[in-house]
Amino acid sequence: MYQSFYIFRHSRLFNSLQSRVMFFYVIVCSVMLCACAYQLTAATSAMQILVQVEYLIFGLSELFLFCWHSNEVMLKSEDVVLGPYESQWTGISRKHKKNIILLIGQLQNRLVYTAGPFTDLTVATFINRNRTIFEEAITGNESGSRMTRTCKKDRGKKVGQASQTW
Repeated sequence: MYQSFYIFRHSRLFNSLQSRVMFFYVIVCSVMLCACAYQLTAATSAMQILVQVEYLIFGLSELFLFCWHSNEVMLKSEDVVLGPYESQWTGISRKHKKNIILLIGQLQNRLVYTAGPFTDLTVATFINRNRTIFEEAITGNESGSRMTRTCKKDRGKKVGQASQTW
């Protein structure tokens, strides 16, 4: 009974210590992955593509490991809630039944590690964040390509004759 209180207390302490660090890490990693994905779409040689893909894979796998383990803690904490209900609590003394009620109340709080005040570190968050990063990198590169093509078309024109595609 008291061990679960200590586990929850230490888990909250760990989250409070690592939450700010993970928030900064997620921001830095997101910017780096976005830049890497953008450079990957703009790469011209096979060696550049290979280096960018390698960096992208290692960056994603490192961030995924943090999210995976945090997700596992969340899932295990949700499974632990069922423990008191599945026990043989009907045949124990009144004092122990009160302790089980306290334990059930304590176990209702889900353990989730966070990255700052804005996001939980879960696999679903990892997938959504990286989908957004890659969509922005690809969209940004396509619009950059359109602007590059427009600028190349307008090189020979005078300043007042620029095309209206911008």
